[in-house]
Amino acid sequence: MAKFQINTFGGMIPIIPDDRLQDSNSTIAKNVNLNNGFLKLCNGFKSVNNIDYEKEYKNAKTIYKYNDFWLFWSQALKVIGSPLQADKYGRIYISAKSDEEYPRVTCKDWITSNGEPKTKVLGLPSPPEIKIESIKYVNDTNETELLIIGDKITDYVYQSELALKTLALVDSDTIEDDLTHYYVATYVTEWGEESQPSDPVQMETVLPTWSSRLRVNYYNISLSAYGITKMRIYRSVTSTEQAEFLYIGEVEINSDTSFIHFNDSSYNLGGTTLSTENYDRPAKGLKGLTQMANGVVAGYFGRTVCFSEPYIPYAFPIEYQINTEDNVVGLASMGTNLVVCTQGTPYLFQGTTSSTMTNARIPVQQACLSSRSIVALDNVVIYASPDGLVGVSSNGSVDVMTKEIISREQWQLQFKPESIIATYYDGNYIFYANQKLYMFNTNGLIDITPRYLNDEDIEISENNIFSFYWDKLKDVLYIGAYNNVYKFDVIKDVLFKSIGEWQSRLYRLPNTSFTVAKLVGKVLEDAGEVAITVYCNGIEIIKHQGLPNRMLNRALRLPVRRGDEWQLKITMINERPNVEITSCCVCGSMQELNK
Repeated sequence: MAKFQINTFGGMIPIIPDDRLQDSNSTIAKNVNLNNGFLKLCNGFKSVNNIDYEKEYKNAKTIYKYNDFWLFWSQALKVIGSPLQADKYGRIYISAKSDEEYPRVTCKDWITSNGEPKTKVLGLPSPPEIKIESIKYVNDTNETELLIIGDKITDYVYQSELALKTLALVDSDTIEDDLTHYYVATYVTEWGEESQPSDPVQMETVLPTWSSRLRVNYYNISLSAYGITKMRIYRSVTSTEQAEFLYIGEVEINSDTSFIHFNDSSYNLGGTTLSTENYDRPAKGLKGLTQMANGVVAGYFGRTVCFSEPYIPYAFPIEYQINTEDNVVGLASMGTNLVVCTQGTPYLFQGTTSSTMTNARIPVQQACLSSRSIVALDNVVIYASPDGLVGVSSNGSVDVMTKEIISREQWQLQFKPESIIATYYDGNYIFYANQKLYMFNTNGLIDITPRYLNDEDIEISENNIFSFYWDKLKDVLYIGAYNNVYKFDVIKDVLFKSIGEWQSRLYRLPNTSFTVAKLVGKVLEDAGEVAITVYCNGIEIIKHQGLPNRMLNRALRLPVRRGDEWQLKITMINERPNVEITSCCVCGSMQELNK
């Protein structure tokens, strides 16, 4: 007697003909959960209710959940949180919108509603060369201010800011034990970020005993664009331009005074050492911002990969830049490793910190076709190439992970890899391709495009997806679809009934007859509907359907038919999973069924 039995439910393997599949593989796997080899309906989708579609969302290509607010951008951008564990400003960082713009940053005080938030340019320019206008000293008899004119010092009696009387010129050649000092300035933001210093300016003829006052000139730059609020002054310790610079004071930008007072003595300086000499601002057009486990933020422009100072994401030293052979498409990190996907071969960057980064070109011609397809899973980075989904592991090995599932021709025609967008969720690679949503994992390929029955039991499919956001803290996936943002994998408060289908391989059994079928499993909720449809020679011969308790763990009679090709399909309909099917069999007799 004939019998076929399915004990494990797996995903689709399009590269293999329907009649050569394993019993566990499927020809259709739509909106189903196949974890542990069992068959369940996928959990549902729930719309996020506090979003104004027209004013705030409107098909945004980037979505980001920040506390109770949703942030949206019309461009496809990378948005990352702060590398600091406890950032009191609650900053997030946004990659450049175009090649002509800089990356930007925002903070909790600026995020007060849904939509695109207020931001400022990430990074700081260095000040122009400062101009020293005056130095004063105090002796036993009077207080004298020295006005600098060119490289000479004019000695005058200090009366007021507006009334100055010139007395004499002081020639540096006539002063014994004079010092040569260099001064630099830095900008400082309201968040305490400090820029690279200005070029050093030289001040000769300074006596160690002088009590000095330095006047700082401001230059006309858009300080508000960078959040600059202060300027700091540093002075060299010794008479050399390459010496260390020590902090001597700071002044508020746009305050009533532009003076900084300090004791110009190399023996009395107690300030901190300047540490921002290599704090280059991020490059214009810096994209693909990616956090690494060592506090480093990586990004790219053109063929250049850039790295920030650890935990200082506004400083990207030029000396840390590394070039690739081909243009970079995108990045993803695995701990302290960085996978760089290009228009040619992938690269693996490794290093405990920015200054020790090394790169290895992986000699495999697997170009990345879509920056939005790049996703880091547990120990592999996956991206879309012309041949399929490529995986790069932390040891540098590369594999076309879909080569035994999808042919190159199927991949390019049916999935359109250049337009793929993807995300991580619960150990799975979730991707949207050619108006369908898929899950890829060890079970194979599953079509998880939402399929619903509305109030009139009309099937609808929401198949225009623009963006993903995975909340890794709560392990929740959100999907930006054609008219709203939806929460994925939801059990409660689902609006419509969901439809799931799983269809078996094609069994070629010449001149065979089956009389009974059985679904084995457990009922999770006696609601909705479960159905089994049996096909003979491509024609539906029967469809059993009903409540779960009527369909599971009992014999279901089939009409007498004889044929050469047999196939079955299981359908589940409910707001949430209603059954968990562990096996299914179709037999020629009750005796076979009970064996």
